Amino acid sequence: MQVIKKTLALLTLLTLIVSCAKKNNPETILLEQKKLNRLAYTDQKDNSNHLNQKIERNDTIFSKESPVKIISCRLEKNQYSDHMDFHIRYKNISGKTIQAIRFEWNCKNAFDKPSSGKLFFEKGRSEGYCTRKLKPGASNYKVWEDFSTDASSITSSRAYYVVFTDGKKWKFKD
Repeated sequence: MQVIKKTLALLTLLTLIVSCAKKNNPETILLEQKKLNRLAYTDQKDNSNHLNQKIERNDTIFSKESPVKIISCRLEKNQYSDHMDFHIRYKNISGKTIQAIRFEWNCKNAFDKPSSGKLFFEKGRSEGYCTRKLKPGASNYKVWEDFSTDASSITSSRAYYVVFTDGKKWKFKD
């Protein structure tokens, strides 16, 4: 019986090592990025764990003078845990190159209550940033993993702080 337990433990360990090696393989990473690019453009529900959901533009959420346009955002169940990932696709609609962007988004759970997130005292509200340079007219995407355990829908999202490469800054005005 001990031999069987040790053999099962060894097989489990080997399987884990092989799967971790596959994840860190550059080809696997490139395939995952391509898959995310394809998924970012879909707005239909499929039979997997995706909660593809686009947010319609709403002037109470988005500032008209914002240099960043939110193209789409969605929730997706994380493959490795019970947490949800937040995916956002955005575009630089200004005439300048962007150095960094701070985003915020609000989510609710299945009971229409603010969902849990990384901000302990501010339920429903989460934030993240991106420091990739973004040329005028260019778009990009970002994924924040494991941000919530109970989010079921996105109620709003926006870029609220933008830093340009020339040192100028833009901030959302409430």
